[in-house]
Amino acid sequence: MNKKAALYFGICISLALPWVSFGEEADADALTWQLEFPEAKALSLKTERPILIEFTGTGWCINCKIFNKNISSSDEFIKFAQEKLVLFKADFPMDSKQPAHIDLQNEQLGKHYGVKVFPALFLVDKDGTLIKEIAYDPEMTIEAFMKSLEAAMP
Repeated sequence: MNKKAALYFGICISLALPWVSFGEEADADALTWQLEFPEAKALSLKTERPILIEFTGTGWCINCKIFNKNISSSDEFIKFAQEKLVLFKADFPMDSKQPAHIDLQNEQLGKHYGVKVFPALFLVDKDGTLIKEIAYDPEMTIEAFMKSLEAAMP
């Protein structure tokens, strides 16, 4: 390949890359989930938005994967969350390691909110006071979930 052809090829690739879809990972990047609860509370105080806590089990929880695929990666949820929520994810992974203080924090929060199944979703205020547990069932449509979430908003 001569220099002119290589340059042309490089320009074409660089122009095309912004339009390439990378699937679920691109959707997941649309939202920022806090992993440290004090940071989520500080952001809630600053933005005057409630916190949606998702208790999840990365790598092993089938219903959590369904929630992420059908609900939290939907355009409707993303738009709503970006405008009206602070998101906090309390993960209980099977295969990956996270810092010990995160494991301890998530365990304490799980006990505090009485988590019995995953995913468990709680809407809380800036101090972590429970506003409402948000019901989720893997058969639930995005419309039904959003109706439940919107009804719980303060």
